[in-house]
Amino acid sequence: MSTRSPNRHKPLVILLLAFCLSAHPAGAQNLAQKYYMKGVEFQRKQIPSRALDYFEQALKEDSTLFEARYRRAKIFFDKKFFDRTLEDIAILRRQRPRAAEVPALAAATYQAMGQFDRALQAIDEALSLEDRPLYRLRKAHLLIQTAWAHRAFAELDRVPDEAKWKQQVLELKAMAYQHLGKLNQSLRLYNQLIKSAPLPEYFYNRGVLLQRMDNYRGACLDFAKAARAGGKDALKALARCRWKQADFKGLEATCRAAVKLYPDEPFFYHLGGLALLRQGNHRDAIQWLERAHSLGLDSADLYNNLGTAYLATDRKQARRYFQKALQLDPGNAIARHNLDQL
Repeated sequence: MSTRSPNRHKPLVILLLAFCLSAHPAGAQNLAQKYYMKGVEFQRKQIPSRALDYFEQALKEDSTLFEARYRRAKIFFDKKFFDRTLEDIAILRRQRPRAAEVPALAAATYQAMGQFDRALQAIDEALSLEDRPLYRLRKAHLLIQTAWAHRAFAELDRVPDEAKWKQQVLELKAMAYQHLGKLNQSLRLYNQLIKSAPLPEYFYNRGVLLQRMDNYRGACLDFAKAARAGGKDALKALARCRWKQADFKGLEATCRAAVKLYPDEPFFYHLGGLALLRQGNHRDAIQWLERAHSLGLDSADLYNNLGTAYLATDRKQARRYFQKALQLDPGNAIARHNLDQL
C-alpha cells in the first residue's frame, strides 16, 4: 500500500492559482473591450440607450477604461444628466490630467447648466492643453453669452481660415454683433450665411434680428421659412410675428398647422383662439381658448380673452373668467374695466 504525501500536488495547485490570478485581469480587460466596442457600435447607430448599457458593462469589468467612461459621460451630457456627467469628468481628470477633451466636455456641461464662469475656466484649461479650432469657437460662443461679446472676435480671429470653419465663424460674429447692438453688421453677415447655406436656424436668427429692427414683415417671412422644418420655436416666433402684424388670418393658419405637430402645446391654442376672436368667430375662439386652459395654461391674459369670447353668448361665464383674471392679477385694468361694464 503506497502512501501519498499531502504536499505532492501543491506545486500544481500553486501554478493553477497563479495562472487564475494573472489571467483574470487580462480576461476582464478583453471582456471590457468587447463591451466597449459594442457600445461604440450602438453609438454609431444612434441608439444611445443600448450604447450606455454596454459602456456600463465595460466599466464594471474594467473601471479604468478611459474611452468607455468618456463616451458614457457624453451620453449623460446628451441626456442632460449633468450631475452624472460631472461625476465621470472628475474621474477622467484623475485618469488623464492632460487630456484636453475632458475639460472641453466640462465646459460644455457648465455652459448647458448656465454656469458660464466655470465654463470659461474649463475651456481655457482645454486650450492650455491643446489649441483646437473647435475650442476657440466654443470659447467665443461662451463670451457672446456673457457680458464679454466684444472679446469673442479675438478668439474667432485665431480660428484657421479654412472652409470647414468659415460658416461657424461667420455665425458667431453675426451673433456677437447682435449682442453688441451693431445690427446692420449682424444683418450683413446673416445675409451672407443664408446666401451660402439657407439653413432654418439662419432664417430664424435673422428673423429675430429683423424684429429688433422693427421690420416685422421681413421677420415673418424669415420665421415662415424657418418653420418649414417644423421646429416649435420657429412656429412660435412666426405666430408672435403675425400677431404683431395684426395678420389674424395668417395667425390662424399658423396655429392650425402648429397644433397638428404639437397637439399638447397650449401656446398655439391661445394664439389661435385670439386670432379667431379678432375675426369675430366667438364660438370657435371659445373652443380654442378652453383647450389652452385644459392643457394647463393659467394666466390673466387667457382668462381675459375667455371672458371677452363669452361676452356675446354667456355673460355669467364672462364674469367668472374676468374675476379669475383679477384673482391672478389684482391690478389688471382690462379685467376690472370689463367687470365694471357687466
